[in-house]
Amino acid sequence: MHSFASSVRRSGFSLFELVVVLAVLGILATIAVPRAGGALDARRERASREGMKAIEEAVLGGVGQRGLEGFYADMGRLPRATLNADGEYSLRELWECPSSNASYRIVAPAADPDVRVGIGWRGPYLDIAGEEPVDGWNRPYTDSPDATEEQRRLVLGANGAVEAIRRRNEKGDVVECSLKHERETVLVVTVQALDQNGAASVQDLGTVTVSLYQPDPDHPGRVDVVEKMDTTATAVRTLRFDTGLLPGWRVLRVRSSRFGAGPVREIELRSEENHIWQAFTVRATAAIEDGNEP
Repeated sequence: MHSFASSVRRSGFSLFELVVVLAVLGILATIAVPRAGGALDARRERASREGMKAIEEAVLGGVGQRGLEGFYADMGRLPRATLNADGEYSLRELWECPSSNASYRIVAPAADPDVRVGIGWRGPYLDIAGEEPVDGWNRPYTDSPDATEEQRRLVLGANGAVEAIRRRNEKGDVVECSLKHERETVLVVTVQALDQNGAASVQDLGTVTVSLYQPDPDHPGRVDVVEKMDTTATAVRTLRFDTGLLPGWRVLRVRSSRFGAGPVREIELRSEENHIWQAFTVRATAAIEDGNEP
């Protein structure tokens, strides 16, 4: 009995040994917790960057389609901050159509009825699981109407347009993402007269008018037209558009006072970091008088 009791006592831990083990575990926990917290912050920061990028692409278009798709290309303007159910400014236009008049449709301009232009809201542009998009710390991109400039997460411009979104990173620094196109789109249209054999002609085109149809940013569901006119007495004209163009898929039409209307063309006006310079040759020919396609 004496020998058995001694072996039982030797198989247990002393109070001192327990204290030492707990102390070691405490030290390890002290080291591990900051590292785990840092990894969690890194994941939150990465999720925040990806969320901001998703909002930017919803407005301006994704990689390879910059300016050709997204809210701006369809509506001709930036999304406007609207009040949500909580009475805060929101980006709801990215997942809810602003109005029935703004929904996508095919429109024929009154001045050019054989032209068809697709315009309007084709969302949702943002795929979100909750009521509002949030950053990695679960903070929504909304603003109180009474928020100070320092507190703003939505940077508003004219007519409540959301020009940029902001958040704070893990260090507390403000990170801002612009939702505006950096430069104006530039378009160059060359108009060439051809004879009935398809060869270049020296015939004067008369007065040349180039019309480009796009969404009207101030009136959803309506078409706006940007026009250039040239009266130079030559067979080749070059007209440059450098203001007023909106990036996206647009419709272009050329008219000659001598040969009538040229073909309707759908063109892509991309918006990149540098100015766009796209040249199109739109031909008018005397064959139009015979009912052939110019």
